Amino acid sequence: MSHARWSIASLVTCVALILAATFVPVVRAQKAAAPKPKPAAKAKPGAPAQRLPEKATNGLNLKYITDRPIVAVVIHPQAILAAPQLETLPIEVVEAAARENLGVELTKLEELMILLSVNLPDEPSPVLIARFSEPIDQQAVTAKLAAASQSGGANSPRVEFPDPNTLVLARSDELEAILAAKGDAPSPLLDRLRQCDADAAVSAVVVLETVREPLQAAVAQLPQLPPPLQGFTALPSLLSSIQLHAKFGEKTESSLVFECPDKASASKLNGLLDQAIALANHALDGQLAQAQARGATATEQAMFKYAQRLLKHALDQIDRRQESNQLTLRMDGEGAAAPAVAAALAGLLLPAVQSAREAARRAQCTNNLKQIALGMHMYADIHKEFPPAYTVDADGKPMHSWRVLILPYIDQKELYDRYNFDEPWDGPNNSQLAALMPIIYACPSDATEPGSTTTAYAVINGPDAIFDGDKPCPFSAIRDGLSNTLLVVEASGAKIHWMEPRDLDFSKMQFVINGPGGNEIASHHPSTTNVAFADGSARALALGLPPTFLRGMITRNGGEPIDR
Repeated sequence: MSHARWSIASLVTCVALILAATFVPVVRAQKAAAPKPKPAAKAKPGAPAQRLPEKATNGLNLKYITDRPIVAVVIHPQAILAAPQLETLPIEVVEAAARENLGVELTKLEELMILLSVNLPDEPSPVLIARFSEPIDQQAVTAKLAAASQSGGANSPRVEFPDPNTLVLARSDELEAILAAKGDAPSPLLDRLRQCDADAAVSAVVVLETVREPLQAAVAQLPQLPPPLQGFTALPSLLSSIQLHAKFGEKTESSLVFECPDKASASKLNGLLDQAIALANHALDGQLAQAQARGATATEQAMFKYAQRLLKHALDQIDRRQESNQLTLRMDGEGAAAPAVAAALAGLLLPAVQSAREAARRAQCTNNLKQIALGMHMYADIHKEFPPAYTVDADGKPMHSWRVLILPYIDQKELYDRYNFDEPWDGPNNSQLAALMPIIYACPSDATEPGSTTTAYAVINGPDAIFDGDKPCPFSAIRDGLSNTLLVVEASGAKIHWMEPRDLDFSKMQFVINGPGGNEIASHHPSTTNVAFADGSARALALGLPPTFLRGMITRNGGEPIDR
């Protein structure tokens, strides 16, 4: 088997180009007569026989699917070629880019399958399986990718050619299991894929039942939602899977199927859908009213009215019905109307999808802070006081951060034992540990690269705060109350190395969340920042808190009133 190591950039490029090819077809490919099949090439004497792709009974190629993925997107570009309304899109550009950068002929692509394995809270693990109608020029592909290759570990992506017509792209540590799969693993995803219509241009399946518990846990960590939205926190318990199927052509047929655990759950989901539509209309009405109140131009107001009309038109195109434990949304349309409506609906849903992903990141950030606070409390149980902000040498120079001191209490005893306290934090031995930053020291909403040494969390250092240089703080010194006094905060703008004995300087703070200068409580979460209090709790603070209020939460014995 030929293979080549890929950089992350190469992976993204490949996925983008292949996806683009599926949505920029030309009519000439279908108007031409179907080409006669070429005779199979004779194997060279002594060459090992290569197996051909195996298909499920419904025509889908399920050969290389293990029991790990919970998301599958299947695209049949040749079926999309039947959509005349897409004939003007630049397929030639994509074809040329694919040949130049990847060494593949995208017009020969029969089926593209993208799989995602999710092990919350880790990032999704993608797998790409591409089947072509003719043998792939493996040498050309390998040569093209070699220029962008990078040496990598078990998590680096790699491409393999298990048969002449198939390309598999996955993490190196997962390829062996993928190539050995027979498509018969006990898997809720496979069960649903076997029921898919192989003639569909696009099919997507998301299985939620296998990740229901972590999803429910993530939702439970969210800040309290406004009353109109609180019912939507039940969604993880109401959904078992979501399936999308679409056929393009003179007539477009598409369906979105929500599978629920039982009939009662489907009825409740149907009610939430009514509520979502009402909220969308209400939001558009509110935006229009705000635009009118601030004196928006007639053109700006017309845009909101157009959005309302487009939403109504999209909803009118949808046939919604419940059958037992399934809620199905079906939309059939002629010509270009249906794709336009589908695009409009996708545009309306995109903010919700982005919001859900950020909510999961915010929940993970909150959990990180709880784990850090717990580590500090475990340290205090042994030493009878919180750790100092840093330790110092004989000359009073800061040497080692509290983030290193609590390592044994956050399941990092082995890393702690490798740390050398006889040299500075950036000494020759300790510098070799920099890339081993514990994952709970990084906020998932921060755009940090793998192996980053920059932490998202800091304490506030000053005589009035819990942390004051090398002086540890006993519980008795926190007279404002543990639940009223900040222990650890987000400091995404401070750019602090996780081992560096540096934190936010109380004396230089303006006490403005996301304020300038890199010495403020700061976060990449929209509208809030997460903090941990001295009692071990973690909460979200809204942006725009008055500086005096924020300062009062930082001081440990200032006596300021804190109104919850």
